[in-house]
Amino acid sequence: MLAGAPSSRWQQPCLGAELFESRSWETHNTEIRDVYLKQWAGWQSEEPPHVPGRVATTFRTTSLGSFPFTVQGSPWELRLSRVEPTGADWLDWHPVAI
Repeated sequence: MLAGAPSSRWQQPCLGAELFESRSWETHNTEIRDVYLKQWAGWQSEEPPHVPGRVATTFRTTSLGSFPFTVQGSPWELRLSRVEPTGADWLDWHPVAI
């Protein structure tokens, strides 16, 4: 997974920044699905919908680095994270209701 943002944005609490840390996650609970309900609703309303049919019940993100650069004189940063399923269990991903 790759994301870029102004360096100052990475320094403050920012939804999604935690996915660029090295740690384990559970998909169908307050760590991922519930935290990102608004985003999932937006993605599933796109044409075509951008939501998975099924997902791993657990996964791990591994931080692969942070890469500074500038955009018109402003400091920015790219962050890179590897995302891998950690178990054999998968669940059907049903549309979110908001």
